[in-house]
Amino acid sequence: MSSFRPEFVSARAVQFCELIKECEEAGFPKFELYKTLGMNVVLSDPPMDCRLALLNDVWKIVMKLKNPAEYILCAEVWVEFPVKHFGKREVNAMLGDIIKHMTPDRAFEVHYPQLQSIIVKVLSHMHDFSIVFAMVGQSVLALALHLWPSVVHSGQIPSLH
Repeated sequence: MSSFRPEFVSARAVQFCELIKECEEAGFPKFELYKTLGMNVVLSDPPMDCRLALLNDVWKIVMKLKNPAEYILCAEVWVEFPVKHFGKREVNAMLGDIIKHMTPDRAFEVHYPQLQSIIVKVLSHMHDFSIVFAMVGQSVLALALHLWPSVVHSGQIPSLH
């Protein structure tokens, strides 16, 4: 899939999603395929009429991933899709699921770079901070505040000073 241009994959994203669902996982992990599909639809917008179905189809599978490393690699890529194309409800649902997956056994401690990337993507695309602070409640706010110093020092977004 990475051999194709993002425009090609994105225009056929639903078909690629179906192919991934049907393929055997023997040679290449499916989570990698979903991650690659996500990278393509973030780089090039899929047709408007299939965006919600695509997000729902992919996220139903991603949210069932048991391995926190596999899950967060997909979530890190896919979070940008609803942030760019949908509203608070879809972003909130995804962030809530990310928190749910990263909380057991303190999995978040091993995945700070991915969580930082997720926060940066959300803050980069959502310019109304009242919406951001209303999402998922204190868990997302606590995560964002915990990661804020490393986000600011990375130079990815400007300091609030």
